[in-house]
Amino acid sequence: MIATTDYELVTEAAGLFDRSARGKLVVSGADAAEFLQGQVTNDVEALASGEGCYATLLDHKGKIRADLRVLRGDDWIWLDTEPDALAAMRRMVRMYSIGREVSLEDRTQADGIVSLLGPASRAALDVAPPAAEHAFVRGEHGLYVSTDRGVDVICAAAELESVRSALGLPEVSEVAAECLRIESGRPRLGLDMDGATIPQEAGLNERAVSFTKGCYVGQETVARLFHRGKPNRHLRGLRLA
Repeated sequence: MIATTDYELVTEAAGLFDRSARGKLVVSGADAAEFLQGQVTNDVEALASGEGCYATLLDHKGKIRADLRVLRGDDWIWLDTEPDALAAMRRMVRMYSIGREVSLEDRTQADGIVSLLGPASRAALDVAPPAAEHAFVRGEHGLYVSTDRGVDVICAAAELESVRSALGLPEVSEVAAECLRIESGRPRLGLDMDGATIPQEAGLNERAVSFTKGCYVGQETVARLFHRGKPNRHLRGLRLA
């Protein structure tokens, strides 16, 4: 049963939810963007510094191995994903970046992520990120990333408690955060989609797939289904009156 106060916080004010369990990687090097361009479904090379996107990592049959957020800095690219998908992400970089100027750093334990959820989220920050989803700025407490329902703060794990205290927002339950996600129509890997899902089946094409970039792993299946076929199943939300 969801606590009414938690739900009111994330829909009418602002609350804080810790997402530090997410897998976190930093990819750098002269070939980093070009390398990721050929691995994930969205257009990494089109991103300017301070911009980001949502993407998926597919197998050769076009099925989802991971979904991830991509943030592009001046000389680094940040990736975060569901904990169970981290191994697939690490394996992808290590196996397919051989011969390229690409470095991988696993930041899963070193960094934390707290989500500020609700319409008043930005008021808790010393500087607000641009409004576009995934756009980010650096502020007093770390990296501030715009989300569909607030702002994510990425900071050093050692500073997580002090950052949470400085932000001054009440913590909300996972149930409240999940309720907000479901109302937003955002599927979650491991719950709403899995390794047997093609992006179009989960309604991810608009957010996660570029049909104008070059080749990437799994592209043939994704493009064929989009241009010529229809998925056998669709993930849909239900509104109960």
